[in-house]
Amino acid sequence: MKEEIRVMQGIFENKSSGEKAAGCTVIVTGELQEKLDQLMKENKNYKSYAQALAAVIEIGFGTLEQ
Repeated sequence: MKEEIRVMQGIFENKSSGEKAAGCTVIVTGELQEKLDQLMKENKNYKSYAQALAAVIEIGFGTLEQ
């Protein structure tokens, strides 16, 4: 991709267990938005940017693991 993907991170704590986890927010604009729009248009199973982005990440990890 030509444009940089903007991701912000925060740390969240489970108040019961004290366990901490990173949470990430992806800003969906520009080229990323265009690509996700196209993906959702071609695959009606993806009804939101969150679902489409999760699929892209899963497919990407699958590719890296091969």
